[in-house]
Amino acid sequence: MRTKAHRGQVAESAITLLRTGISKVNKHLILGAYEIVEADDFSWDDLDALYLEWEDLVDEANDILFE
Repeated sequence: MRTKAHRGQVAESAITLLRTGISKVNKHLILGAYEIVEADDFSWDDLDALYLEWEDLVDEANDILFE
């Protein structure tokens, strides 16, 4: 991904999708969010605040995935 702004938008989309997956207890949405951030062209570089927001949600998402 080319710019920090674009990566930030992608990160925000992934965080929103993860939150929605958690609130609806929807494994497909959670996995979709993980796929976004694990894509080869995505990086958390210079997105510290968004990364921390993501990390705050990961444990809850993993609990749903591994129930």
